[in-house]
Amino acid sequence: MAAVHYMALTGQAPDVAKHFASTGGDDDPARAWPALVDLLRSAPLELSAGLRHAPQTNEVGRAAALFGALMSVAGPDPLPVRLFEIGASGGLNLRADRFCYRSADGHRYGPLSPVTLDPAFMTLPTASPGLIHVVERRGADTAPIDPMTADGAARLASFVWPDQRERLQRLRSAILVAAQYPADVETCGGADYVDRIELAEGHLTVLWHSVVLQHLDAAEKVRIAD
Repeated sequence: MAAVHYMALTGQAPDVAKHFASTGGDDDPARAWPALVDLLRSAPLELSAGLRHAPQTNEVGRAAALFGALMSVAGPDPLPVRLFEIGASGGLNLRADRFCYRSADGHRYGPLSPVTLDPAFMTLPTASPGLIHVVERRGADTAPIDPMTADGAARLASFVWPDQRERLQRLRSAILVAAQYPADVETCGGADYVDRIELAEGHLTVLWHSVVLQHLDAAEKVRIAD
């Protein structure tokens, strides 16, 4: 389905795109189905090529949990943060400090941002700190995607269901944020990457992931935990 969505997003499947909300279509699954069947018959090589790309949602909605945890451990006078991520995909959640978080009880944390998670929390974390300053943004992925390219942005969008308008908007807004705040994402396995992370005096060194550990084999999980 991601391969189909990618072709619709990049203009290679116009008949399918007519019925996908993500491409301005009518969002009618009954009409989409015949177009999808025709595409499966007419473009088997293109769709097979799409199967070589493992799903990478890079869902920035998860930043509510990730950054909420960071707020809780940073304390009222936070040290500069060095942020590392395994399974970082396009590295969008490495920009989590540049998102805006709203709580259900009416509070806001973070800058005004194209990405607003509302509500991110029921209430702000009880130990919510002052402004968290991220001084390093680094990550690793076995097949990183560059969201700064048109193809990379389309590839990330292809892994979102085409009817999920809000999720697609979050993704596209996060790509705008990413353009302003660079991050370094290298091609590397999780355990090999964690092996190289060193602490730094006077900084809070943070390693996080977003639904990644469950995809690793037992040996790599043990290495990362160690």
